[in-house]
Amino acid sequence: MSSRLRKGGVFSLPSDSGRGEAAMTLLELSAVYRDSEVTIRARIRELRARLEQEEDPEECWRLKRRITDLTPLLQEARELASLTAHYYDRSYYRNEKYTL
Repeated sequence: MSSRLRKGGVFSLPSDSGRGEAAMTLLELSAVYRDSEVTIRARIRELRARLEQEEDPEECWRLKRRITDLTPLLQEARELASLTAHYYDRSYYRNEKYTL
């Protein structure tokens, strides 16, 4: 996969991905991660509200398990949104988890 240097020195994915899609910049990808973060956060809030009202122990366990499964996804979406938004900022401290 070859990258193309765009105006201002910003790289993007190749425009011809074989599916008729346009190129996506890291800043645009950041917005997608932010949207995912908002969606996951809303779902966790919804599950917590249901958990407070639930009386069945088995259903409570299922709800807690789902919240536990979604929490790392929320954290990752938040981190990747920040990383992709500031990837080319010289002063930005990158999370070591996402560096080689």
